[in-house]
Amino acid sequence: MDLPGTYSLTSFDLAELEARKYLLKGNVDIVINVIDASLLSRSLELTLQLLELKLPMVICLNMIDEAERKGIKIDIEKLSKVFGVPVVPTIAVKGKGIKELFSTAHKVGEEKKIGKTLNFSKDVEEIIDQLSIQIKKKQVDQEFNVPERFLALKYLENDSYFMENFEKRDKDIFKDIIHFQNKLIETHNRPSDVVISSERHSLSMNIFEEVALVTRPQIKLIDRLDDTLMHPYFGYIFLVGILYLFFNAVFTVGRLIEEPLLEYFYKIIPLIEIRMGSETLSFSIISGIIQGLAGGIAIVLPYLFPFLFGLAILEDLGYLPRIAFLLDAFLHKIGLHGKSIIPFILGYGCTVPAIMATRILESERDRFIASVLATMIPCAARMTIIFALVAFYISPQAALAIYILNIIVIIISGKILSRLLPEVTPGMILEIPAYHIPSIKVALAKTWLRMKEFIFIAWPLLVVGSTILSLLQYYKADMLINNFFSPLRPVK
Repeated sequence: MDLPGTYSLTSFDLAELEARKYLLKGNVDIVINVIDASLLSRSLELTLQLLELKLPMVICLNMIDEAERKGIKIDIEKLSKVFGVPVVPTIAVKGKGIKELFSTAHKVGEEKKIGKTLNFSKDVEEIIDQLSIQIKKKQVDQEFNVPERFLALKYLENDSYFMENFEKRDKDIFKDIIHFQNKLIETHNRPSDVVISSERHSLSMNIFEEVALVTRPQIKLIDRLDDTLMHPYFGYIFLVGILYLFFNAVFTVGRLIEEPLLEYFYKIIPLIEIRMGSETLSFSIISGIIQGLAGGIAIVLPYLFPFLFGLAILEDLGYLPRIAFLLDAFLHKIGLHGKSIIPFILGYGCTVPAIMATRILESERDRFIASVLATMIPCAARMTIIFALVAFYISPQAALAIYILNIIVIIISGKILSRLLPEVTPGMILEIPAYHIPSIKVALAKTWLRMKEFIFIAWPLLVVGSTILSLLQYYKADMLINNFFSPLRPVK
């Protein structure tokens, strides 16, 4: 099971809570803990929490090449000895170390090897031990099917999920929790959750210093890119330029593929008509199916594939999170989070993956607004009509005007929805990854993953809709519909 990216098991983030919920189910064979070698000290905090669950684990030390580029040399053997679990260095984008990782995971899963539990400072450990004894004595740990130490830490961190379960049901254990929380507060003059967090952070830093040697990194040209691309003024100019080139490339490639494919399908239908006859029911059904297939193959996919492939390249380069960062302030003005830009960009390829992508937003309200606005974004097929038909029959300026008007409508709609559903959207804390040379293989895999949502969800509906429309034409029912709506036609 590939769980959402997680920084902590004590979280209010919905994606991280889902990851924790799965781990707490108790049917986990092995945990492959993928950590960023270039940000090792921060990544070790989650590792410490996972060890407290006493689950079989393998540490995947990914992006080891990026760590070395930053001047961080990690002693793999020593790190493995500290945690008592195997550590496998990998470079996932190049496929290095993946086979070894899975073979190690399989071996650890069979042996059910549990790592070490590392201790905090003496006074904090005493309180954890005392609370753990009370939890064990009252069999509270059996309610959640987790180790008593893990549960004691969650109570000291004032974790709402665990606290709410016993505040009303078991007054005795709740009194014990408050007592030990207060002891930590008195000793450290800080809230108990802050004390535990600080202890974990301090321990992870100590481990980092023990296993890693940091030397001065070589500053390359790529490290200076953010001085321009994330600049408060020039950053937006480059953003507009990059998006212009991106969409221009998508439509250029799309047109080159679309024309021969459409021509091919235009030739097929007359050939079938000659063999079956234009007035037969079977021809109406087959022509409807072919038109639906043609809509997907010749109109949508020529634009959707290069769009999603280009998006995957931008993502692997590391530029997509930078777009979210640059546009965060603007999106907050219409009451949305900066992360909303990801589904919005996807919407220009296809609405289906755009709506699916709103899952990355933490708030249910943000997901709802982003989903509504994503449906207003013209997908590749609609943009084809806007740019091709309007530009041909009216003018290119008219096509651009429609496009700009659409953006204005989205902004106004977003503002109205955020007023109807008021909520203070949190500031964006976003990890800005290092720039990478994208892997074509990985980009193609991501493209296929996103295209599947159109192929298996939207395309069948397109074929069914096209077939129904063809049947309506066969039974002359389309004329009844046209006559019904005729009063709405503009008078010439």
